[in-house]
Amino acid sequence: MDSYIEQINCTPEEALKEYLCFIQDIKLEKEIYLKCIDTELAKGDLSEYARKFISLYKFLEPGMSVIGPPWKFTKLDLLKVFKEFILNDNEEVLPDSLRISAYLKCGCKIP
Repeated sequence: MDSYIEQINCTPEEALKEYLCFIQDIKLEKEIYLKCIDTELAKGDLSEYARKFISLYKFLEPGMSVIGPPWKFTKLDLLKVFKEFILNDNEEVLPDSLRISAYLKCGCKIP
């Protein structure tokens, strides 16, 4: 329990700064990460990540957060989204659940 408390024992601004630094470090070694992600994506449904489901946390406004998205989202889906938006499009944060849903369903990128 202490490790979870340590993880959330900071301000949102501090958490964002730490996250952005982490993403920047990944981008510095982009080719290595792309190779690893592409290896898993090539496995498709045979990837161990295709069977591991996760939830995204969607922030609406202070005090009004909900768990989403309403569809099943696997770790393999997360790798697809991370590769496309963070590594290929050079965004700093993952898109919201609406943009993720559109991308996973049809490859569409809505603003």
